[in-house]
Amino acid sequence: MLICFLRRLSRLCAGLLVALCGAHADAQTTQPAESAAVKESKSFDLSTSKTLTGDWGGLRSDLADLGVKVELSYQQQFQQNFRGGLRTHNGHRFSGSYDLVTKFDFEKM
Repeated sequence: MLICFLRRLSRLCAGLLVALCGAHADAQTTQPAESAAVKESKSFDLSTSKTLTGDWGGLRSDLADLGVKVELSYQQQFQQNFRGGLRTHNGHRFSGSYDLVTKFDFEKM
């Protein structure tokens, strides 16, 4: 199930990248270029990062500049039946869901 989800997520990201490729090229020509040495010096630090997976090598901030914000979250619950009959000795389960949220700012696009 997780592998299937990751495949779908990668296809969605690839589709977004292809769709925004032309707009990204236009945005890059109008903005001043950042040197390669400065980009390489930015390393991921979990203690100071706003997101768990970082900036994806600059892709997350580039997409945000183009008006696309991608968020992935996981929510899990534990449920148990403490009372209610003889069959409650295994009356518990974990359940959860992955949520992929993509927000588009059409004013930036």
